[in-house]
Amino acid sequence: MSARPKAVLKPHYTPAEVAELLDYHPAHVRRILANGKLPSDKMPNGTRRVSHLSVMRWVAEHGSDMIHVLYNVDLV
Repeated sequence: MSARPKAVLKPHYTPAEVAELLDYHPAHVRRILANGKLPSDKMPNGTRRVSHLSVMRWVAEHGSDMIHVLYNVDLV
């Protein structure tokens, strides 16, 4: 069993970072963003950013397991 790299908690995440935090496949995160189930902001360059608060609400509402993230985390 390999050790996961430390997660970094920050104010906003890219969809790929959200997938890593929640241990979801990146395509699943893109689908929930496209369906508006997870709020995100579209940046001027077309990329998406998801707020830390939105991720925490998703975890609270959907029971996602973030133990693997919160166990070994670096705060920014």
